[in-house]
Amino acid sequence: MDDAELARLHQTVQADPADIAARLALLHGLVEARRWHEDEQAGSPLLQAEDAPVAAYTCMGIIYGKQGRWDEAVQQCRQALALYPDDVLTLFNMGILLVRQD
Repeated sequence: MDDAELARLHQTVQADPADIAARLALLHGLVEARRWHEDEQAGSPLLQAEDAPVAAYTCMGIIYGKQGRWDEAVQQCRQALALYPDDVLTLFNMGILLVRQD
């Protein structure tokens, strides 16, 4: 995702902070761009939602892991797996996190 698309998604989220689809698209774009601190700002509000999407937990697990925040990363992956136990990406990330956590 290029900077123009990320800027458009930032504007969409600022215009309507409750737009979960736009916020999730922004989160995915920021993960793809490896902007870990911006990711956290975009993703944290998704986790506050009562019906937080599984992808938000998975992405936040990746973000926290990239920041070296292993315990928080594992916690996010566990949340994702509680909602969707067969998610291959989350299972893979959880394995990597558990190895690095030790």
